[in-house]
Amino acid sequence: MKVAVYETYWVPGARAIAYFGQISAESYSPDFDTAVAETVEALCVQARGCGANAIVSLRVDCDPFGGQLSVESMGTVVKVMEESTL
Repeated sequence: MKVAVYETYWVPGARAIAYFGQISAESYSPDFDTAVAETVEALCVQARGCGANAIVSLRVDCDPFGGQLSVESMGTVVKVMEESTL
């Protein structure tokens, strides 16, 4: 199942029908893009495990750590449905 990821707290044209709470993932890498991709994919795996189809309010924090970057991604896991199908 594909999990859509949104930086906003809503999904245009859809309504949340279930909330599963907040999740986070952390990665260490010298490359920012790689670390973000790893953490967002980890969030998607967690969301699929809950039966969700979206992550809203995505937030990414980055800090230098011993020559690498510490990247933490966080979001809220939800199941959304298009408003036209409700």
